[in-house]
Amino acid sequence: FFLLSANAGLVVAVFAVSFFSTWPPLTPLMVLWINLVTNGLPALALGIDPPDAHLMEEAPRPPNETLMVFRDYVGILFVGCVMGGAAVALYAMSPSDPAALLKTRALAFTLLAVSPLIHSISCRSPIRSAFGSTPLVSVPLFLAVVASAAIHLVAVLVPSLQPVFKTFPVSSREWTLVLVLAA
Repeated sequence: FFLLSANAGLVVAVFAVSFFSTWPPLTPLMVLWINLVTNGLPALALGIDPPDAHLMEEAPRPPNETLMVFRDYVGILFVGCVMGGAAVALYAMSPSDPAALLKTRALAFTLLAVSPLIHSISCRSPIRSAFGSTPLVSVPLFLAVVASAAIHLVAVLVPSLQPVFKTFPVSSREWTLVLVLAA
């Protein structure tokens, strides 16, 4: 669910941005970076997360039920639209001059990298809120989120990598906007 919903956000953003000829799309390197670096570690951590302590209190699934049910598909679509919509909102709020749009693409790149990290916390249980999970903090997931965020920050903040990833220095106001939209 985590990987499909996070990638749905990326698909929505890439698809929606492609309809606007003046909006620069994410580069293939950006998409690959998001998939490998910021989605990979949290997905692995979710895979080793201990099962929900309340799992045995739930009714058993019908034996003929598929792995994913309607609720899962709706959740994937919803999360994808929210993540992708947030990236599109960044473009829509940007001035239309080419330099501002290139910076907006870099902000959208960071937004689409950070959103799955925050989303991974709510993916620990399909029925409970992130605050209702037991234990409240998953150490492997916490470490994976911190490590992924740190690796992404290197791509954004290290001046010699900025031309490679087509990123720019980010102001505290822009960081706040990205983090609010990601949350």
